[in-house]
Amino acid sequence: MKRLAIPIGFLIFGAAVAGLIAWTFFWPASTLVTEELPTLRQQTFEQMLDVGTDAIYVEDQPMGAEEISVGFAVMHEAGFVVVFADAEGVPGRVIGVSGALPSGGGEHVAVSLQEALVDGEIYYAMLYQDDGDGKFEPDLDRQVADPEQNVVVMTFAARPDAVPEDGPILP
Repeated sequence: MKRLAIPIGFLIFGAAVAGLIAWTFFWPASTLVTEELPTLRQQTFEQMLDVGTDAIYVEDQPMGAEEISVGFAVMHEAGFVVVFADAEGVPGRVIGVSGALPSGGGEHVAVSLQEALVDGEIYYAMLYQDDGDGKFEPDLDRQVADPEQNVVVMTFAARPDAVPEDGPILP
């Protein structure tokens, strides 16, 4: 009896391994993947448009870039797109400011930076209103906010494989 127990155990184990191998090769991959959920940034963007009249959309940017492309900035008043470096999870120092944008904003807004983007770092793009002189002033009272007083800002990362879209942006 003992002699039969060892070969039967090996047979059961072998059949289980063969079954797993066959299952991974022949089971359709599409049945294992659920519907992809929207990214946090896309959800945030959609919420901004639902809540207010101002919005900004920035895709991840190439590391080493000294200029970023803002997909679009929607602004009810003339203003600027301001780029901040990260300071432990919040916007820190200003590293770039767009030219003055008209009321309504713009699409594919180029913002020159004072320093190149660092791989893996997070940055913040924020909308500021113009006070009428066409010059950016870092006045916190000029930050664009939605009706609930949430500042209109979007984060983006610097990545080696990032390629921002240059065609029409469809939210």
